[in-house]
Amino acid sequence: MDCGWGCSPLPQSLENQISTALMMDYELLAEKGRNGRKLILDKYSTEVVSNQMIQLYKWLLGEGPKPSYII
Repeated sequence: MDCGWGCSPLPQSLENQISTALMMDYELLAEKGRNGRKLILDKYSTEVVSNQMIQLYKWLLGEGPKPSYII
């Protein structure tokens, strides 16, 4: 999902990524923003995380299968 940039914690890397973002076309930035919002809603919303916790506790209690997100 194209919603941001990865960089190392080094100042030069951060500077490069900020420069890239500042020079990007507005529509591409807006698309990254929409993608980021979708990622958060799909993976980290309170509804998703609470359902994962319920699955986890059911599995730990022997009342359900092992959740797919458990390695």
